[in-house]
Amino acid sequence: MPDPSEYVHIPGEGVFGIVNGSRVAVGNAKLASRLGIQLSDEVEKLTREIGLRGHTPVLVFMNSEIVAVLEIGDKIREEITEALMKLKRDGYSIGLASGLLSKNS
Repeated sequence: MPDPSEYVHIPGEGVFGIVNGSRVAVGNAKLASRLGIQLSDEVEKLTREIGLRGHTPVLVFMNSEIVAVLEIGDKIREEITEALMKLKRDGYSIGLASGLLSKNS
């Protein structure tokens, strides 16, 4: 894969740039809106369904056209309950850190 001739990273939204003369972007619906790309009802429905499953929808665009919708998520490991209980018994506080931050939270 060649290096992009242009590259922009927008925290919380995704990345875009020029690769082999094509405008390529990977990110979420906010990035699509920023780039002036309208999501179809079908894509909006799919991204909502992915979110309801607790996963993250990632949109891939090429020259302002959606070419893929990826679903990214983690499988909870079976031994997690035992590990968390041991940490708690050892005096650790347990919490969850998410990559989602906003100015309003």
